[in-house]
Amino acid sequence: MRKQHPSDSGNKEDQAGDGEAVGAKSPTDSGDFCGFVTNYTDDKVTPTYVAVPNNESLCPNICQLASIEQISSTTVLGAQTKPEGGWVLNVDGDMQSGDLSFDALILASHNPSLAANTIDSIIQAERMASDASPADDAHSQLLERLDNLVSDLYQTRDAKQPVFSWSGRFPTELTQSLEFDAASVPGSHVVQFVARESSKPQYLNDVGGETTEIWTAISTSVLAQDILQRHSGREASEEAATIMSQAVSQLLFPNEANATPQDASAVRWGAAFTSPTLGLKEDSIFLNPWRLTIAGDFISDTHPSPLEAAALSGLEAGERVAAMFQAMGSIPSQQ
Repeated sequence: MRKQHPSDSGNKEDQAGDGEAVGAKSPTDSGDFCGFVTNYTDDKVTPTYVAVPNNESLCPNICQLASIEQISSTTVLGAQTKPEGGWVLNVDGDMQSGDLSFDALILASHNPSLAANTIDSIIQAERMASDASPADDAHSQLLERLDNLVSDLYQTRDAKQPVFSWSGRFPTELTQSLEFDAASVPGSHVVQFVARESSKPQYLNDVGGETTEIWTAISTSVLAQDILQRHSGREASEEAATIMSQAVSQLLFPNEANATPQDASAVRWGAAFTSPTLGLKEDSIFLNPWRLTIAGDFISDTHPSPLEAAALSGLEAGERVAAMFQAMGSIPSQQ
């Protein structure tokens, strides 16, 4: 992926001119997708991460390298602690249904609600146990701290801003002339990021005998909020697709009047970006008594981009669980 400095473009109209502002933008959604522009200087460039051969293969390849069994096409419906330690997951999906039992649990999710609900289940279980035997002050203080953590996680979730994710096809005779694979768009009130789509290799690129290439764009939250105030469901997605199709065409091909995307669609991404985080110094949350670790981009704000924050959070979560098992003598130290 090639990165272009925002000052490289001399035509400011190519960066804007695709709509009028409908409100004030948030600090995390000012057209600077994942901090690419803010963290760009001549001596410091925010790392850009690209999966090889494509994004779809990233998680399966990581699991394969680590000899981890991957259960795909599965939805976690709930998680409960086991009296003897560990967790039981209630799952449903194409490949698996019923309960799965694990010695420890790492919740690596973009949505803080999953972590909040899981911790809340711990609180309820502890309070039921306290009803059977009176709890001491230390235990009461612990439950109060867990309650505060749940509240903070829900507040972080409520601060997430909706956006629309757009995709459409353009003829390759047009796209092959573009000298970049992705771009942040600080000057647009409609689109904040646009990229060649490499994560959908299953999509055919030959439509009606014409070779096409799929591009993806992310709207600003300002546009999404404006649309969602007036429409919902399918109507909202259709209006977003129409507005973003025009904006993306103008951004990519300002001199091509007939550069209309094919099969354009937009999908609402309800929990896209978090304005605040929990503001912790650590990259993950580790609740040792319950063998629970929480990872996500919403925990620490010390990293330049959400992608880097999420990746480092997951790595730290795995290291903390591994250290716990090593201390218990459950795994060899070299692992």
